[in-house]
Order: sequence, then structure tokens, then C-alpha cells
Amino acid sequence: MLPPEERLPQIRELIAGKHYFIIHAPRQIGKTTLIRNLSRSLTAEGKYAALTISLESFMEGEPESVMPQLLKGLWSDAKYAFPAELQPPKVGEFVDDPLIALREYLFAWSGSIRLPVVLFLDEADSVTGPVLLSILRQLRDGYTARPKPFPQSVALVGLKDVRDYKIQVRPDTETLGTSSPFNIKVESLTMGNFGREEVARLLHQHTEETGQRFEPDAMEEIFHQTGGQPWLVNALANQLTTHYSAIVKDRAVPVTREHVLTAKEILIERRDT
Repeated sequence: MLPPEERLPQIRELIAGKHYFIIHAPRQIGKTTLIRNLSRSLTAEGKYAALTISLESFMEGEPESVMPQLLKGLWSDAKYAFPAELQPPKVGEFVDDPLIALREYLFAWSGSIRLPVVLFLDEADSVTGPVLLSILRQLRDGYTARPKPFPQSVALVGLKDVRDYKIQVRPDTETLGTSSPFNIKVESLTMGNFGREEVARLLHQHTEETGQRFEPDAMEEIFHQTGGQPWLVNALANQLTTHYSAIVKDRAVPVTREHVLTAKEILIERRDT
């Protein structure tokens, strides 16, 4: 697995600069894996309390019903991710006013621990309408209240820039546009496919771990067949070497171009693509 910073080299600088930003890319590019690994790394380094939480479970409903559930989800994920001294407070006292619940909860959490809080809100595309507006407005309100304790950095992660979301808040459909409650963001980062060198480095990691080589024409064929699409690269490599029905199980046998073409046909037949 490539380090998160190599796929999004600006990300640590944005966090250190206390910025709010957006990460967007097509499906199966590896966004969720990247931000979860980065969260763990940032926390393990002792610099931040960094947490990834998925918004996918909060895609339906009104703010009054969704916000208490969002806080409970955040608390549950944080309890699992952090030692006791970095965990947020319990949710109960913050849910009386759902329209400011998230803001007040983040104020309280940020002010009660010794490390800056960093949040990655994954699957932001899943949330629409008044719920998304409420989340963005509460983040904006907390951001503009700084230096009052609030998360140092927040990233919205999804398929597209939040400014492109269509939000039905009135009978006519409007876009967030330049008046977005998240216009505090300084940058929108886009993740792309692996390049040829990145594919080669991923395959070399397998060689370093197992001793099994990929022939140069095999690596080139993997890149050619996948276009560097991360899910497809990993699916092909898995079928070649680690799947229960892997084509080249013997670590002493190098992976060849012919093996790659066979693996491609298996994936197509299985409709994994």
C-alpha cells in the first residue's frame, strides 16, 4: 500500500495549516482506505486525534432526527479509535437542540483533550438536503469561532466537490455554489489513478514481502489492462498471487505477462470488473 501522502501530497500541509478542505474522486479509487490509514497514522504519531467517520448511515431524515444519531456514531467510532484521554464526551447533554448539536459537541471535545482534533467525513455524497446544510453550517460556525476550541482540520470526502451538490431546500432546486456554508474550504483535492511507477512500486512491495517477482512485462501488462485504476490493480494482483484460487501460488515462480492475461479473463468471467 502506498503512503497516503504520496497520493495526496498536500494533505499534511493542509492539516498543519488548520484548513478545511475537500477530497473527491470516482468510486473505487481508494479514498476510504487512504483516509482511514492517514487517520491512524496521524494519531499514532501523537500529533492529532484524527478520526474518519462515514456519513453513509445518515442519508435520510431531518436534522432533528439525524443529528443525535450522527453524534452517537461519532462517539462510538472515537471510543474504538482512541485511548480514554482522547475520547469525546458522552452524547446525552448535547442532543437537546439538534440544530447546534454537532457544533457544540465538537466544541466540547476539542476543548477537553490535549491534541488537536482532525475529522475526515467520508461518504459526504450520501447526505443531502437539510441534513447536509445543517452539517456544513455547524462546521462553518465552529470554524469562524476559532480560536475557540474546534477541530483543527476537517475534510469532506466524496465523489465530487461539495459546491456541486444539488440540495433541495425549497420547491426549486438550488446548488450550494459560492454561497456554500463550506466556502471556508481552501482547497479541493482530487485523487486519480495510479501511474505506471506507482503500480510498479505496489507490485515490488509484494516481492519484498514474499520474494515472488513480477516480470517487467507482467507489470506493464497490469498497468495496460487496468489503466492504474486502484481497485482493478489490486484485484488482478490478488487473483495472481493471494486469492484462494491464485494463479501463481508458488512464491518461487515469477509472475509473467501470460499469467496476467489469464487473471484478467478470470475477473471478466467472474464479473469483478
